[in-house]
Amino acid sequence: MVDTLGRELLILNTDEAVNSNGSGSDDSSSGGLESSIPVTKGSRVVLTADQTTPASPERLAVNYPHLAQQVLVGDRLFVGRYLNTGSDGCSLFLTVTALEGSDVVCVAENDAMLSGLCTLVLVGEGEVRGTFLHELPLLSGHDEAALRALAGRYDVDYVAVSYACHGDDMEEMRTFLDQVWDARVLLLVTSVVHILLF
Repeated sequence: MVDTLGRELLILNTDEAVNSNGSGSDDSSSGGLESSIPVTKGSRVVLTADQTTPASPERLAVNYPHLAQQVLVGDRLFVGRYLNTGSDGCSLFLTVTALEGSDVVCVAENDAMLSGLCTLVLVGEGEVRGTFLHELPLLSGHDEAALRALAGRYDVDYVAVSYACHGDDMEEMRTFLDQVWDARVLLLVTSVVHILLF
């Protein structure tokens, strides 16, 4: 089985997020922090849609350009390492305090040391409103490239599609796989809201 990143909200590092055409080194949603970024409890952290922003304790770029239109003041956000355990010191909870254009201004609820591939998750009520994920592509450019590269070298029974939002995702994935190899599709639905859209 091969799993995809799919519609994951990622924290971007400017070196990976931007190339000569501004769209990303391989694609703008590859994510990943090259060095550790310390965040202190009570500090101001701005999540920005400006993917040219270098990652720092004060500003973090995200791969979703409309985040500021999808969250509300008071929402809680979680930033953490991909597949983290919560005990690795990389788990950061943020509370949204203001919305300024394409920026989401937050305050850090705890100390954290961000590193590696970090994801962004809306917590609580924000998660319920999180149906905007369908605006992101089903497969990132990184996903497509990886699937094409693996197709000629391995026999894969299933492709697990992360963050499936609706039934049309199955058809889109089958259409893509028909060009690559014969594998079954497993859609991973991560929200009760999205289950209702099937």
